[in-house]
Order: sequence, then structure tokens, then C-alpha cells
Amino acid sequence: MRIAILAALLLSGCAASNLQLERAGAASTVTRSTVALARNYTNELQLRRREAAVALVASDPLCMWGGTITVDRQWDGSRSLCDLQGVPEARQIEVSLEPIAEDRLATLTTIVAGLAAYQAALADILEEKPDEARLTLATATSTLAVAATDINRITGGAAIDLGPLTGERQDAVLTLVQTLSDMYETKMKVRKVRALVDRANTAMLIEDLETAIGRLESLQGGNADTQLLLALSLAYASEAQRAPFAERRALIREIAAANDLVSGANTEAAQELAKVLAELAKVDQAMRRALAGDFSEAERARIARENRRAVFSILSQIAAIFPPLK
Repeated sequence: MRIAILAALLLSGCAASNLQLERAGAASTVTRSTVALARNYTNELQLRRREAAVALVASDPLCMWGGTITVDRQWDGSRSLCDLQGVPEARQIEVSLEPIAEDRLATLTTIVAGLAAYQAALADILEEKPDEARLTLATATSTLAVAATDINRITGGAAIDLGPLTGERQDAVLTLVQTLSDMYETKMKVRKVRALVDRANTAMLIEDLETAIGRLESLQGGNADTQLLLALSLAYASEAQRAPFAERRALIREIAAANDLVSGANTEAAQELAKVLAELAKVDQAMRRALAGDFSEAERARIARENRRAVFSILSQIAAIFPPLK
């Protein structure tokens, strides 16, 4: 219930109001709720796609479970789903039985949200709000630590390459976590934080994220949703004549929900996340300039408010990528 309430605040834009922006702990609360929304959404979608794959394989005794299943896209029910004898190659389609894209999407979203929280903490430091900065920095650190654990697991599986994040620079997120932990030990003074901000090298990490999101786009979104709808439709066609009414009705409900995804009720999450990351890159550059410059107290407060507002907008946009599934 708490996540649902926070999600409503994010999606309505209330979280970006001046009252919310100035409230201690607001950035931490919104970051945590954004990550929870993304992970709940991707977990639910992953389960839905897995159940569709199970229904497809179970609908025909001759089909076997594996990483993929190849079927006739024009299958008419006159033979087994998995009987491709005499079927032209152009009519054959490979359907993935492993909804792996969602796992990667959740991890990349967590990293972006953690970076946004880090920028919010820098705004607090710039405005000399050490208590708020410590709270938000702790949230950024814990969020990125979760993402680092995910990356190690993904790398171990080696199912999908996410570019530099799973290559030679796979420790980039973990290195940033250590830097933020060191920053947490300072007194949150601008002059003491400057060197650590330079060491963080978030610009390179953002480039790595751009590469990873680009690789994810081909695995997620419309193509996966179309395969989900195809799997359910084939399963229904195979079972329609012999399944009881309750089972047919359950499959039809799943088909209707899958059709909503294909028809555009859902966003292309990877593409939207790429847009959000581009905005975050601008905030990162602005905060670096602000921390390196010599500004009056009033100027620092203005810059901090502007960048904090941008961070809340970014978190709101992330939340909008993951609407409740029907």
C-alpha cells in the first residue's frame, strides 16, 4: 500500500512540489519507492511471460521445454505445434521461453535511480544541508550496492552481454559505491567532497549505462510482448477443443492482457530509460560545475534547488515507465 501511495505521488507530480523538495528525506523516500515500483513491475511481467511459455509448451505433448521453442507462425491446428516437417523456414518463428530482459531492465533502472539519489545528495551538500545529504547519500549507496550484486549475478549467467557493465569495467558500480561510502565519512563540506566527486567518474558510468540500455532494447518491449501474445494464442488454439471453460477463460484473460501490452498500453521501457539517462547526464555535469565553482550562498541554494527539481523529475519519469499491469 505504501508503494502504491508513493507511486501515485510520483506519477501525479506531487513529489516535485516545493514542499516535497524541501522535506528532509524526500529524495530517499522517492528513490526507494521508484526502485520498488520498477522491480515489482519487472518481476510481475517476468512471471507473466514465464507462465505464457509454460502454457505454450504444456499445450502440446510433443513440445519440450528449453531456452526457445520453434513453431509455425501460421499453425492451423492440424498437427503438433512442434512438428515443423514441410514448414517453410520463412514461416518458422523462434519463441524465447526465458523472459531474461526484465531482469536486466530492473538492474539498469536501479543504477539510474541510485545515480539520481547521488545527485540529490550533492545538491544537499551544495546547499549545506549535511543531515539531508547523509540520508540521501546512504540511500544512493545502498541502491547501487543492490545493483552491483545484480550485475555480478548477470555476469555469472553470461546469458546477455550488457556491454562495459559486464566487461572489463564491470566493477564500475561497486567502485562508485566505495567512493560514496568514503564521501559519507566526510562532514559534507563542498571543499572536502570535490575530490571524491572527481574520483567517482560518473560520466564514464553513464556512458556504460547508455551502451547497456542500447543492448537491452532488442530484447525488451514490443518484440517480447508480441512473442508473449503469440505463445498464449497458440496455447489457446491447441487447448480450446479439450480444455474446460474455466481454463479457456483464464487463457483468454491472459491473451487480453498481453494484447494490451502489444497495442501500446505499455511504454517501450528501455527507450524511455535512455531518455531519462540523458537528462541525468546533464544534471551530473551541472553538479560537477557547481561543486567546482565559487558561488555565493544564494547562488548555491538556487543551483541546488534547480538540480534537485531535475532529479525529482527524473525519478517521476522512471516511475511512469512502470505502470500497474492489468
